[in-house]
Amino acid sequence: MHLMRSILLGWFSVCLPLVGEKPSDHIPLSSQIGGEEEGVFHQAQGAKDGVLVLNATNGFFDKGKIRAIGQQTGQEHDKNFIKASFDDLQFLPGKNDATARWYLWAEEAGEVKVSVRWGEGFKSLVDGDTWILSGKDGKVFHEFDGRGQPREITLPVRVGKQTIELRRDGVHKTTTSVKSLTLSGDHAEHLKLLRARWRPAAIHTRYGATGCEEPVMWVFESRSACEVSSYSPMTTGFGYFGATFGAGRRAAGEVNFSMWAVSQKAGKDNLPPLADMPHLLATGNPEAEFSGFGHEGAGVKIRNWTPYAHQPGSVIQALRVENNGIYHTYYGYLFDEREKRWVLYAMGNKIPKKNAPAKVRGTSFCEVPGPPQVERTGDLERVLERRGWLFDGEGKMFPVDQMATKARYQNHGISMSDDHWFQMKTGGLDFREVPGKVTSDFKHPLPEYLKPETFKQLYELPANIGKSEVRQVTGNSATITYRVKKAGTRATGVLWFGAVDAITFVPRKLHGTERGRMSEDLFSKDRVWSFQTPEKEMKSGKNPFSLGGLKPGTKYFYRLFVKNERGKCWASESGSFTTN
Repeated sequence: MHLMRSILLGWFSVCLPLVGEKPSDHIPLSSQIGGEEEGVFHQAQGAKDGVLVLNATNGFFDKGKIRAIGQQTGQEHDKNFIKASFDDLQFLPGKNDATARWYLWAEEAGEVKVSVRWGEGFKSLVDGDTWILSGKDGKVFHEFDGRGQPREITLPVRVGKQTIELRRDGVHKTTTSVKSLTLSGDHAEHLKLLRARWRPAAIHTRYGATGCEEPVMWVFESRSACEVSSYSPMTTGFGYFGATFGAGRRAAGEVNFSMWAVSQKAGKDNLPPLADMPHLLATGNPEAEFSGFGHEGAGVKIRNWTPYAHQPGSVIQALRVENNGIYHTYYGYLFDEREKRWVLYAMGNKIPKKNAPAKVRGTSFCEVPGPPQVERTGDLERVLERRGWLFDGEGKMFPVDQMATKARYQNHGISMSDDHWFQMKTGGLDFREVPGKVTSDFKHPLPEYLKPETFKQLYELPANIGKSEVRQVTGNSATITYRVKKAGTRATGVLWFGAVDAITFVPRKLHGTERGRMSEDLFSKDRVWSFQTPEKEMKSGKNPFSLGGLKPGTKYFYRLFVKNERGKCWASESGSFTTN
């Protein structure tokens, strides 16, 4: 279906379709402008009384160099773009070449007058504080240099889409704020301000492989095809597993394996029982922490490990699942291309939804997280490319040959790259009809990380802990012996115990996102292990632990935790005994 190129959004009425919906027929459409891409339309805002104001709410800016200040409740006509309004754009000190951007659509060529309203308290530009008003094509309209400034600047306008940039050149020690740029004159009535959400609304996609309806493992390689940052994890049956990409098309460093436990709105009286809690069991880095998060919901995740500090050009990850009684156990691996081996990032248990089969989901999203006062880069398109393989319960491999999305009319897109990687796109000012599905029959050569000898590493753990045995139980003591099948190099162990089976939760310092939130109840003193034995050297074979100071006639639970040079892990389940 052919879409008109531009949608006019009035100042006093919301005539904008919800994101993902087809524009409704009652929205006034502008005429088509020759030279633009076929099928593209825009969300636009017209001038009011011959004046178009570009301000801290309706523009975009460089993250980390500029921030919006003076936050207030947003206007009704802005709610589809941004939920708050702001008074000023504050250009921060010590930041090089900070740029604020607005995008215009002109039906006719002409000229408008531009007046700059500086922030409160601003008197004059300091020496060396150079500001440039220009177009994105580099054409300079005016340069502010600290001398007497004109009250108005003449700005040429061409037909179609164009950019206005206000840039502070160089690195400066001062903080300067700008309130607005006001466009006026007879030609202002022919201008419209193009709008989009302050950060890209996430595009969600699903990957599939013909012949593999219930995969128990997937392997994906992901790469960024744009020069700006994005967060593009795989979504799973427990939460997220993926990495952030930074500028320069490289992995930014961090990896997220987060297991969602409960919403922040659940309330203290609705905490899940400990046995129902998702919990981490192992990681491939001895220095990594079994930690948590609490900013949106509450749950557990790995911290204190930056696997991609060397910023590789792609992220290669694998996820498999097993049905282990009441839990589905997930194993998340990363491929270290420097050492040519798979490394366990995290292993965890999650209780599945009722009767849900143990299979992995080939789903993902691409977004740019951040609040509107600091993250305002939704004008920049993000492009994430991915290739992958699914595996069934018998170990047979199927190349991913399809990608689908529910998005329809958005600034999103799905497609194929020239070298046959699946592309997902989000952001920018151009909206279009999005295809529901793309397919490919191209077969990528088997990469190094899927060759048989390397592939075996996807079933390895830092240590292999066997069954436990309880002996010599008295009224105040007991001996617990664990048979460890593979202890690993320089292995040590701690036995945690207490009157409550705390699974894999021990006393720890809460992360900043957890303090003052649901996490304080979720991991309170009565929901973590109470006692631990001294750390001792572990060996392959039998390893006894002596417990003393116990209460008579009391049921105790226990669980072994092992750490070695390849990582650390918990026993697969807790044991119990009752003192005499």
